[in-house]
Amino acid sequence: MMWKMSTGMHLHNTIAVLILAIVLCLSTVNCQATCPPLTAPNDGSISYGLAVETNGGYDIGDVATFSCDNNFILSGSTTSTCQSDYTWDNSEPTCQATCPSLTAPDDGSISYDLTVQTNGGYGVGAVATFSCDANFDLSGSTTSTCQGDHTWDNSEPTCQGGFSCADLSMFFTEIACAPDGSFAPVQCSGMECNCVNTMTGDVLRQIPFSQRDTFNCSAPPCPPLTAPNDGSISYGLAVETNGGYDIGDVATFSCDNNFILSGSTTSTCQSDYTWDNSEPTCQATCPSLTAPDDGSISYDLTVQTNGGYGVGAVATFSCDANFDLSGSTTSTCQGDHTWDNSEPTCQATCPSLTAPDDGSISYDLTVQTNGGYGVGAVATFSCDANFDLSGSTTSTCQGDNTWDNSEPTCQASEVTTAVPGVTTIIPGVTTAEEDLQTTETTASQATDALVDSSDPTNPLSDGAMSVHVTLGALSLLVLSMLSVLLG
Repeated sequence: MMWKMSTGMHLHNTIAVLILAIVLCLSTVNCQATCPPLTAPNDGSISYGLAVETNGGYDIGDVATFSCDNNFILSGSTTSTCQSDYTWDNSEPTCQATCPSLTAPDDGSISYDLTVQTNGGYGVGAVATFSCDANFDLSGSTTSTCQGDHTWDNSEPTCQGGFSCADLSMFFTEIACAPDGSFAPVQCSGMECNCVNTMTGDVLRQIPFSQRDTFNCSAPPCPPLTAPNDGSISYGLAVETNGGYDIGDVATFSCDNNFILSGSTTSTCQSDYTWDNSEPTCQATCPSLTAPDDGSISYDLTVQTNGGYGVGAVATFSCDANFDLSGSTTSTCQGDHTWDNSEPTCQATCPSLTAPDDGSISYDLTVQTNGGYGVGAVATFSCDANFDLSGSTTSTCQGDNTWDNSEPTCQASEVTTAVPGVTTIIPGVTTAEEDLQTTETTASQATDALVDSSDPTNPLSDGAMSVHVTLGALSLLVLSMLSVLLG
C-alpha cells in the first residue's frame, strides 16, 4: 500500500514538473528554432549534415557546411554553427572562379606554388612550373601564371628527347637554344637568324646572329599597350602572338565623346621590339554650347574633337535682325573644362521707323542692334521748313517690342501775306483765279472811293484828296503787279 502511494505521488510530481516546464517555455522562452536557413553561394552548395530543419530554422549546435563547384575556390569559412543566441557564427562564403589544372608534358612534370588547389582549380596569381626528365629538353615556357580572367598566360610546353640543345648547337649553327637551355624556335642561314613558327615555318622576326643562343623567341616583341582612360585602343588587323605584337604592327588610340586625345594617335612596334610612341591620354573638353533662339554661335579655330572643345576655345554668340543679345557675347573654355559664361538669349526689339516725307527722324542714345531698338528707346520726328508735322512728335519702344505711336506726316504750311486792302494766298492753298478776283474787287473799291470825293465823310475830300489819289494809284499799281505775278 505504501509503495503504491509513493509511486502515485512520484508520478504526480513528475507530471507537475512537466506542466510547469511547458508553461515556462511558452511564457518566457522561444522554443522554436531561431537560426534561419543560410543561402548557398553561387557556383556552390550548402549542407546541414544530419541536422533537420524544424519550424523553418535550425537548432543550437547545428552546423552548415559550404562547398564550391569544380574550378571554383571557396572564399570565406567552410562551416557556420548555430549559436546559443540563435545566430550563425560565420556568414555565407562565396565561390570564386579559378584557373583549371594544367597537364604535365610527356617526359616531364609540373608543380605549383603554395596557392591552395580547390576543386581542381587554382586561384589568380598561382604559378605552374614545368620541367623535363633527364636527357629531355623543355620547348616552350617554363612557367605559367593564373590571370585575372581565370586563364593561364602560357600554354603547356613539351619535352623533346635526344641530345640536349647545348650539345647540338655546338655542331649545327642552325640550332639555337633559349636562355633556359631549351630549344629555341630559331633558324639560321649563314649570319642571318630568324625566330620562326615551329608549326608553320613562318618567320616571326629577325634577330642578330650573336643573340641566337640567348634570344627568347617566345618573349613578346612589343607588349600590349594600355588604352587611355576615357578612350580605347585598336590594333587593326594585327593579331596578338605570344602575348605581344610583331614588328610593324600599329596601335591606334581614340577618345570617347567630349574628350580630346593628348599625344600620338598611333604607335608602331619597332625592330628593337619597343613601341615608337608612348600611350596618349584623353583630356576632358568643354561640351558644345547651344545657340540662342533667333541667334547663332560660332567658334574660333580651336579644333573640335568628339563633340567638345579644348581649353582656351572661344564661342561667340550673335542674334538675328531685330533681336538684341542679352548676356555675354563670348564664352571661353576654362581649365576645369567648363565655359566661363552661360549661353545668352536673343530678345526681340522695336524695328527701325521710317522718316516722314519732307522730314527726318532721330533716336536717343539707345544702342541700335541688328536693325532694331531696345525697350525704352525714343524716336523723335521733325519736318523741313514750310512743313508742319501731323501726328505725334515722338514714339517710344514698349515692352511688347512695338512703338507706342505710328509715324507722323509732314504737310505744307499755309502762309498769308497782308497788303493794305489785299489778301494773298500762297499757291496750293487758293487758286490763281481767286487771287485775281480778290485783287480786282479791292481795286474797284479804291476807284469808287476816288470818284465819290464830294462825300463829306469821304477821307479823300478837301485838301487830302491829292495825297489819297496818289496812294490809290500806287495801290492799283502794286495790285496789278501782284496780279501779273500770281497769274
